[in-house]
Amino acid sequence: MPISLLKLPSVIRDEVFRNSKCSHLFQLSLCSLRLRKYIERVKFTIPKLRYEVTEDRFLVGILRDVCHIETIATIEEVICTDQQIKELALLKDVKIGDGYYMPTKFHLRIGTNEIPHIFMAVAEINGRMQSELQKHVTSLFDYCGSNKLKIDIEELSNKLPNVVNVRDSVLEGWKVDMSVIDAFFKRFPNHRSANIKATINGELPENSALFDIQHISFGNQSSYYFQRFRGRNLVFHKAKLDTSYIIDFLSKWVHSIAYHDLETLTVLFNLGFSISKGSILEAFETKQYDSLNPLDWPESFLCDPKIIGYRQRHIPLRNEMFFEIKRKNDGRKGYINFEDGDFELFVPNITE
Repeated sequence: MPISLLKLPSVIRDEVFRNSKCSHLFQLSLCSLRLRKYIERVKFTIPKLRYEVTEDRFLVGILRDVCHIETIATIEEVICTDQQIKELALLKDVKIGDGYYMPTKFHLRIGTNEIPHIFMAVAEINGRMQSELQKHVTSLFDYCGSNKLKIDIEELSNKLPNVVNVRDSVLEGWKVDMSVIDAFFKRFPNHRSANIKATINGELPENSALFDIQHISFGNQSSYYFQRFRGRNLVFHKAKLDTSYIIDFLSKWVHSIAYHDLETLTVLFNLGFSISKGSILEAFETKQYDSLNPLDWPESFLCDPKIIGYRQRHIPLRNEMFFEIKRKNDGRKGYINFEDGDFELFVPNITE
């Protein structure tokens, strides 16, 4: 026999809410204002919220780990086929956020994690809908942390989403102008990390907001950004660099001219570009790992690029592929690797 949640003792009701999936609680919150207020009184601890945006879809979910998102709700524009036009006539106003009535039709969908979530069909997604859905979810789960964003920047270059407090973003797409990338980070300042997958056309301006991001994956550019990087973790993919740029980078780090806070550097070269391992090693005082004296080296390094979409990985340093290089003013050690023709530099918090 069905039991009304509202008639349960508060202790039992709160425990039911705490053990429910967030997508289920969101569904309940749309049933009545009273239920929504009961859920809001329960103190939840949830990881980061992530928003995924394309031209015709706006999704909010909980990022359980780097690659696993638990979808809470999705708004999607209706494609105007004859059948869908009939569905538009059935749209009804649903109250979300701060009293905003959104004309929509509900469906339940099963995600890849086999958890059903609300799918809301609308005639057109607008900024107000996006804002009110964010208000609804953050209020429901008492969430005050920063948000992560995944966006098709090519599709939405002239229609950026209405999401606040974004600190980490994945920018997808095929090709996009640098002016669009720069406009995005001016619209969403104070980024902690960025993973830019789109191919970028154009040069980076000197005052670009990209220089303020501490943890970034970025590519398809000349040496301009690479030489002026001032963050902590950089993955520079499809790099069009020659050996001299790697030598210049290491020289500035060794002599404390630049890259003072560097933790990890990964350079993945574009097709047709390569570097000379011998020339780099000849330019500096380096020491190769000696298997006869393993205790002279740290056993491993926890590589945590802190870039959205990248996992931590343990790097075994006691390997003859690694060479030690040392910063002159403070003895800070770095470990360089040339595996598969690419270049990596790891800087543990080790000094002499």
